[in-house]
Amino acid sequence: MRNVYVGIDLGLKGPHRASVYNPAEERYLDKSFSFGMSFEGFEYLLEEVHTRISSEDECSVSFVMEPTGMAWMPLSCFLVSRGYRVYRVTTQKSSDLRKFLDKHTKSDRADAQALAKLPVVAKEKVYELYLPSPELGTLSRKTRQLAKLIQQAASRKTRIENLFAMINLGALGAFGEQKFHPAGKVFFKYFSNPFAIIELGKEGFFRGFRELCSTQVADSVLEKIYQASVSTTKIYEPMVQTETLPFSFQETEKEICIELDLLDHEERKIAELEKEILTLYRSIDPEGYLMTPQGMGPTIAPAILGIIGDVSRFPNIDAFRAYFGFIPKKRQSSSREKKGMGIHKAAQGLLKKYLFLAAEVARQYDPEFAAFYDRLMKKGHHHYQAVCALANKMAGRLYALLNRMQRAEGSRYVSSTSTIQPSQLLQPQEVGYKLKDLDGRIIDKKEARRIVLERFPSKSQRRQNAAAKRTASTQKKREQGKSEESPTSLQPLSGQPRQLPKYFRDNSSKRSEKTLPAGVILKDTFPELLLQSQIDDDWGQLKKLQDKQEDRIRNLVSVNKLCTGGEKKSEKRS
Repeated sequence: MRNVYVGIDLGLKGPHRASVYNPAEERYLDKSFSFGMSFEGFEYLLEEVHTRISSEDECSVSFVMEPTGMAWMPLSCFLVSRGYRVYRVTTQKSSDLRKFLDKHTKSDRADAQALAKLPVVAKEKVYELYLPSPELGTLSRKTRQLAKLIQQAASRKTRIENLFAMINLGALGAFGEQKFHPAGKVFFKYFSNPFAIIELGKEGFFRGFRELCSTQVADSVLEKIYQASVSTTKIYEPMVQTETLPFSFQETEKEICIELDLLDHEERKIAELEKEILTLYRSIDPEGYLMTPQGMGPTIAPAILGIIGDVSRFPNIDAFRAYFGFIPKKRQSSSREKKGMGIHKAAQGLLKKYLFLAAEVARQYDPEFAAFYDRLMKKGHHHYQAVCALANKMAGRLYALLNRMQRAEGSRYVSSTSTIQPSQLLQPQEVGYKLKDLDGRIIDKKEARRIVLERFPSKSQRRQNAAAKRTASTQKKREQGKSEESPTSLQPLSGQPRQLPKYFRDNSSKRSEKTLPAGVILKDTFPELLLQSQIDDDWGQLKKLQDKQEDRIRNLVSVNKLCTGGEKKSEKRS
């Protein structure tokens, strides 16, 4: 049975275009043709394909397309329901092949021909289309929608902060990190104009803010806001009086209110989506197996499960790791191989982001990940390089965990390509991820965290430990110093007896009952200082003699030159 491949260039606003390629004859069967985005158009596609194929030989027809928007979904469902094989390839692969075949031509026909020839050129790089179950498909789309809403809400908060930096600079600092809590939103909505705050006065502003805000606000916070408003009015007051201010406080206040309304709506939708996602995730993984690894919380675990879908569609662990994009590039020629290459990043963006964040958390609570991270950092790797390596390591752990989830007894996460035999079923205690110490002993979360803090502390933790040690050492020295002090040393200086230096037995100060001169006492007490003083005096005298000797030598030399005529000028010749 021979294979025939049909390349389809999907269109979003216009008709699709198809081209049929026969590898046995190494040619395209007739010209490419277009068909509409409807049931009749899809039927026309099958008719045209079969008219180009000889009815004498049996052949297998496969369709190849790119993931253009969501236009691939209806056509793929139509073809799969008819029993055809469908391949969905990345845009980069088809674009590279099209440029190789015809560098200077970019058209729907050229794209369709490149797609039809791609399975022949690189069959091992083309994978059959995977259609998830309704639950997994819905979970995937909802998690992506949640990520987009969170990003939009974050950008909206940034815009509000930028507007406030213009109309009332310094006022946001009063709330600290709680800018968008209920008290902060009341301030944004009703007190964004600093001139209105000054008109109310301090007491009126305090009273009006507390009437509108349902939470308790300290007087110090309101005082900072009022003082910032006073400072801002002093800056803008000259331009307000001359009507040359480049913006309007009233219009800017309206912009902020619109942004706040949209932010409130997005936050409500985010809360609703989070509940729906968690409910949908619990229907697929009721035991929460995928949340057992450290870093896999209620946001990351549903997203990874929804985007990955059926783990059995990956042939091996290497293909699963490559799907996350943390595989390093390779450049080798002859006996030379370049080290330290970056990762290729060819993966879904949200999947990479969530796995990176999970690895960052796992290294702080999992001793095995912490030891691996510590080894990489000691080798001189950057923090991001080490965390990317941890993410690649975590991808392997997730691959094993998802495979065990499909073999769990009574699991709702089943494989779509293979059936599990009763002898291969696992008990619930054998499925979840288990924390282990460096000796392979199973431990709990508290013990794992203690091991990480003791053996692999972070930079901030090391600084805290060093500061604690210095404080303890200083306190210990103070306590020792207090215990060694005598009662007399604790008396004031005026009440203590005069402390005299200890002398040697043969000191001259012991030879008489009378008070001796200070020079004698110093000579007996500090003989080294006296010897050094004598050496300095002798060296000074020797230096003076040396200078005098050099002056005498210079005088003798000058006299000798005068006597021999060396100083006379040469007479001119006549």
